[in-house]
Amino acid sequence: MTQFAITIPNNKSAFFFKLMKSISFIKDIQVISNTYIPEFHKEIIDQRLEHAKQYPAAFENWDKTYKELKESL
Repeated sequence: MTQFAITIPNNKSAFFFKLMKSISFIKDIQVISNTYIPEFHKEIIDQRLEHAKQYPAAFENWDKTYKELKESL
């Protein structure tokens, strides 16, 4: 079974929910309003983002890396 997490604008959620219910092979629909991220994780992310700002040469550009990876396959 595969699960997906998607983001829908608030004004379209009722339409999307109804659409998903109309598809026969969809087994379950759950609305999850917030994803909990512990404070210590937020602090780690903040530190990594700050490090990336201070030392941009230490990180690869995602678009460039993705393009190179895609070309190598």
